[in-house]
Amino acid sequence: MQEFYIVLNQLTQLFIIFGIGAIAMRNNILTVEALPHISKLITRVLLPIFISINILKEGSLTKLLEYRPMFILAVGSYLSLAVIFYLVSKMLHKDWEHSRIFQGVFVFSNIGFIGFPIFFSLYPQDGPLYIAWISVADQALLWTYGVYLTSGAAKFNFKQMINPSTCALLFSLILLALDFKLSPLLYKTFWSLGCTATPLCMIYMGAMFYHAKPFWVLRSFDIYVGIFLKMIILPLVAAFLVHPLAVPETMKGMLMILVALPPMIVIPMIVPEKSKEKAYAVGGTLVGILACLITVPLVVYLNNIIWMGR
Repeated sequence: MQEFYIVLNQLTQLFIIFGIGAIAMRNNILTVEALPHISKLITRVLLPIFISINILKEGSLTKLLEYRPMFILAVGSYLSLAVIFYLVSKMLHKDWEHSRIFQGVFVFSNIGFIGFPIFFSLYPQDGPLYIAWISVADQALLWTYGVYLTSGAAKFNFKQMINPSTCALLFSLILLALDFKLSPLLYKTFWSLGCTATPLCMIYMGAMFYHAKPFWVLRSFDIYVGIFLKMIILPLVAAFLVHPLAVPETMKGMLMILVALPPMIVIPMIVPEKSKEKAYAVGGTLVGILACLITVPLVVYLNNIIWMGR
């Protein structure tokens, strides 16, 4: 049951910061005009630094390669989610554009800003190595299939993969392969800078939540379907499927949490402003993020009861 309390404690901290962001927006400390600039700072500067520094932290490509089964599990989970939510969207009989946004919201997980703190809290030793492989899978699929779903494009555009996060990921892997070591001064500087990504993003999301007031989206039945399926049922199914595998228990736990994470905040950012589904993407993402305060600890609790008997 220790994992339950760790996750609940970490999420409580994050959502206190989320609330501070909402209060700052309410009191005009943050403005609507400032939000796009904060978003760019997070996605183009802080998150790439955070991804890179956690990969370089380990300093060994050999050690990283030992954890490569996490990449296979992460890709498998994303592809499974893509198929499942494609079928669910067809069953819900939504129009073409709404269906694609619905899939985008519930296929991709909020790894960078909610997942990372949970992973580090649960698995401080293995977490960074798992995150490296998850990030490779996540970024590759987000900037191809994710953009295809949410941008309204008729086909994949692999040029979308050229962005700060993927470049930082590739650059750090190259440095790792070359056995490059950061000086203690640079490491501490970039670590301190990267660690600001999560709290700043939670402030941003809290401010967005207050501005968007997204509870109207709860009138859409598919939001309940998406949250219940993606954030409660499928994580437990994933835990069941990987339970017999000959991989570390920490890796099994990482996969379950990965699937249980709420929608990725980047998804509504890449939905075109002119799209009639822009508000739905924002609302569905923010409501899903708020719901994870209950669903993620619940999944960890249920998993402990099912597999651990405690």
